[in-house]
Amino acid sequence: MPTDRPKATLPTVDLARGLLGRGELPAAAALLDEAIAVARVSPPTTAVEAAARGWLGCERARLWLDAGQLDEADALYLWADALFARAGQQAGQAVVALGLGEVAWLAGNPDAARSWWTRARALADAVGAVPIALRAATALLAAALGSGAS
Repeated sequence: MPTDRPKATLPTVDLARGLLGRGELPAAAALLDEAIAVARVSPPTTAVEAAARGWLGCERARLWLDAGQLDEADALYLWADALFARAGQQAGQAVVALGLGEVAWLAGNPDAARSWWTRARALADAVGAVPIALRAATALLAAALGSGAS
């Protein structure tokens, strides 16, 4: 996750990551699910709040993706993308595009995966998010070589 994420996400996302680091996946997932449920009650009122909700969605989508729950991951990544668009945060949208590319690849749709990774690279390049751009370029290279996302 890029360093420009709003500080409002630090407590929940970092707590979830701490739980994950201790192997407490169910607790981390429950924490993120609860935060997302609260976030969905009303629309965000500021760009910072929208972006913070986007990072919550990305974190939980990653857990769904790791569990092989592609539909759930896809839905949360798309929710996060809309929030990042509202916040004008292209780095967040690039992270979402990386995740959606991986979802598409795992779902057996390499053309869609390459399209998402190309979008991720363009968005990341536009805002100078070098680590994200490199991840997108690596995924595109792996796809070209036939080995899939990395």
